[in-house]
Parts: sequence; C-alpha cells; structure tokens
Amino acid sequence: MKRGILTFTGLGLFFIVVLFTISPSHIFAEENNKITAKIGLLIERDGNKFMASSASDFRIGDSYRIYINTDTNCFIYLVYADHDEVGLLKRVEQNLESPILILPSAIEYYQVDQTSDNANLTIICAPHQLAKIEKIQTKPITYRRWTSIKNELMKEYYTALSEENSKPVLIGGTIRGQGDGGANDYVAKNLPFYSADEVLIKTYAFTVKK
Repeated sequence: MKRGILTFTGLGLFFIVVLFTISPSHIFAEENNKITAKIGLLIERDGNKFMASSASDFRIGDSYRIYINTDTNCFIYLVYADHDEVGLLKRVEQNLESPILILPSAIEYYQVDQTSDNANLTIICAPHQLAKIEKIQTKPITYRRWTSIKNELMKEYYTALSEENSKPVLIGGTIRGQGDGGANDYVAKNLPFYSADEVLIKTYAFTVKK
C-alpha cells in the first residue's frame, strides 16, 4: 500500500522508539473514567522546529514527528487518511510504565511529499481494543468508509476535547543534546494536555502547499 504523503526519513530501522526520560505515571491524575494524554506534532522546516496546530499547512519537504504520552493503560491507534487511501500506521498497547511514544521514532521523521493535497492524521487512545480500527490492519478500506467509522466512534465516545497549554512552541537552535535528543526532551516537556471521557480522539488536518 502506498504511503500517501507519508514517507520515512532519518537513520535507523523503521520501528517505534520510545524516549525513556519521562514516565507518565507521575504526571497525570485520573478523574473518574476520563483519559488524559499529552499529544503533539512537531514540524521541522528549513532547520526550524515548531509545534503544529490541529489544522496546519505543510510544505513539500517538511518533516514531522508525533508525540503521545498517556495517563492510563490503553491502546493507541494512529490512522492516516486522504481521499486515495486509509492506513493504520501504528497500533501500540501502552501501560502506565511505558515512556513517551515518539512516531515514527526518536531519530526519524515522517516526510511530506506531493502525493496528496489534503490529508489527516487521527490519534485514538482507548482503554480497550476498538474492533472497527483493528480491522483496518488486515482489510483496506476506502476514505468514505473511514469517515463513516470515525463518525460512529465520535457519536459513541466523543466529548468536547479539553485542551490546555496549547500555545505553539517554537524550538530554536539553542537546545542542548546530541542529535534530536535535546529537541525530543524539550517537546516532551511542553506538549499540550488533552482529556476526554473514556476514548480520546485527536485529529490533525493538514493541507500541502505546493
């Protein structure tokens, strides 16, 4: 299956690498059945790094990483969708002792190309497996079908997503650390908090400027 506007760049193998410097177990407080997570998308452009908003413009050649840190044992799904394809990029089972999750890895980026003008990334954090999402791993679906599945999930689980500390963070060249280690540490400490009842659904919609 083609990757749409997603391709890998960087060093190392194509696998998930987690940053072990921050443990979520002492960061979050549980409240009833709410799930809380720190989620962010870091864009690198022309040597500058900054955090994306929920709706962002990308340029061809931009690179980005996704950061996810949850407060409970949960399943994390990352779904990519454009009008040509839908793919479950990652499916991860996290627990309270798991460190922050960085996708595609702590030393790699997803890269924007010119395959699609519009696309979205949906991050879902759930305390249990979601059968409708699990099936995407083995059975390709259309964008129309994905829209229907997402609407069903939103109808069943959605609550207004509470967001704190969402001010964009520009990351300059003064961060210390070898490679991207310093940037990863900085981003992890400045991610916005999100909370929702039972299942958290966060979508980044973006347009590729040519």
